[in-house]
Amino acid sequence: MPDPLKCYVVAEESKEALFESHFDLLPEVGDILIDHEGNMFQIVKRLHHLNSRGWIDHYTLWVRSVER
Repeated sequence: MPDPLKCYVVAEESKEALFESHFDLLPEVGDILIDHEGNMFQIVKRLHHLNSRGWIDHYTLWVRSVER
């Protein structure tokens, strides 16, 4: 089984890194993430970052807060 995908979750408004997470299946734009405190975030953009070999190293998920 492949290694989980490393993702940095970044707030769209403040451009602040909120948390790091690892996924077996990469979430899509429009999906909702819930952090350990119960805060909800909708993914608005997904970017991939390559390492020196040209392989995907990690992803950045840009999110906005969602009210319950």
